[in-house]
Amino acid sequence: MKRILTVVALLSVLSCFTQAQTFENFWHPRPNLAMLRGTNPTVIVGNSIFEFKPTAEVQVTEVTFGQNGAKTAASFLDAFGPALTMQYATQDANGVNSAQWSVSVAFLASGTTTQAPVFVPEISLTVGVLNNLVQLGPAYALNQPDPNYSRWRIHFALGINLTQN
Repeated sequence: MKRILTVVALLSVLSCFTQAQTFENFWHPRPNLAMLRGTNPTVIVGNSIFEFKPTAEVQVTEVTFGQNGAKTAASFLDAFGPALTMQYATQDANGVNSAQWSVSVAFLASGTTTQAPVFVPEISLTVGVLNNLVQLGPAYALNQPDPNYSRWRIHFALGINLTQN
């Protein structure tokens, strides 16, 4: 039941943002607005927009909280997965696109070969800066690999923009 409520809460938050966002440039970079203004000066195009983009996340560090007297544990470079990112993108006068900040929902597969299960699927909600490069946020393990550790985690990831904005 908690899983369903968590997923519903995440989808509700994202649905609030979808009204003013665009999927227009989902698989390719946004066109150079400076060039568009030069060819048709009557077109008024904003310099910044909210848009959805496909990204990938490489988890750098994850902190898992201990329960029942277990100590907090940290893992390094053990998860990777696709993400749907809503970013606030701007374009300078030369037409270079960059994301000022972003919010991502990612499905990560993490794990180790030293304990079962080998792969632990996780859902994360991260906030990113520096053109989606640095991402930080909570993650939730969909199955519990060890009862001495919480399913909730904090993770720091590197985001990979798949479309170069």
